[in-house]
Amino acid sequence: MHKGCVIWFTGLSGAGKSTVSRLLAERLRAHGAKVELLDGDEVREHLSKGLGFSKEERDTNIRRIGFVCQLLARNGVIAQFTGVSDPYEPPLDPEVTFRSDQETPGASAARIWATLERLGLISFDRSALAHPRI
Repeated sequence: MHKGCVIWFTGLSGAGKSTVSRLLAERLRAHGAKVELLDGDEVREHLSKGLGFSKEERDTNIRRIGFVCQLLARNGVIAQFTGVSDPYEPPLDPEVTFRSDQETPGASAARIWATLERLGLISFDRSALAHPRI
């Protein structure tokens, strides 16, 4: 079981956001979760085409993305967005952080997974893992 939620990756370009988000998405899908991955470059191309990077335009982009994420989460989808990277404004109180320069993408994805479990956003039946059906 899982609730719809938004996992918002922020960080500088090349920090590993896309790599870690893909690993996490694969793991969630393997457990039957509905997942949509919204990549920042793709969103800018298709949802926010024509917007620049002024403060006002970045805010407009974020509001549009937030609206889409709200729709997805309301329908039980775990939405991931790989970040706005220019300029980088770190979140004030993130639920989880990872350092791609200090850990592997797999370790980062595991850290996020553990946080999702701790927050009660995901919960999967572990008995099937302990007793696989043949």
